[in-house]
Amino acid sequence: MRIMIGTGWKSIALLLCGAAGGLVPLASDAPNHREEEATRVTLTRRTDDGPYKTSAYSFRYTSQDLAVHRNAVDLVFNTCGLLHVSAHGGQQNRVVRVQEKKLADVDAMPQEGWLKSCFRPEKDAVYVMEVDDGSTRFRVKFRVLEAKTDKVTIEWTPFRAAPAGENGILGVCGGEHDCS
Repeated sequence: MRIMIGTGWKSIALLLCGAAGGLVPLASDAPNHREEEATRVTLTRRTDDGPYKTSAYSFRYTSQDLAVHRNAVDLVFNTCGLLHVSAHGGQQNRVVRVQEKKLADVDAMPQEGWLKSCFRPEKDAVYVMEVDDGSTRFRVKFRVLEAKTDKVTIEWTPFRAAPAGENGILGVCGGEHDCS
């Protein structure tokens, strides 16, 4: 079964396979490794316990709009001045800073340095984030364009490993099985 998430270039095609235990991105649906246009997002520092408003962003729903993401957010610019990557229980999100200076240069999955709760955003720093809410798992890469005390602006694209990488390739099935 094929499932599309999103629209246009932001869509992610997934293959649902019962034996694989979840959703697997299909490599054939990725652009031919051309640099994708980055999405720009500005997060304002959270000031109260109310709705996230513009202090949070959902990579899953590509939105800051509560009506769209319903609090399923992945990045929150919190009152402490840090960017939190696991906003609610059950999330296993993690983030790592990489050495590259341009998003186009990030094509390998980092092996160490991952943070699981939060980090201080640094202007011009580039990060890879793995979003994992227990049912959906994917990666994005983003660059901090602006890091001020009251707002952080990032640009981001989906993370696609190099052609021989681990992203977007369905493993070999272990044998016959039923599909649902």
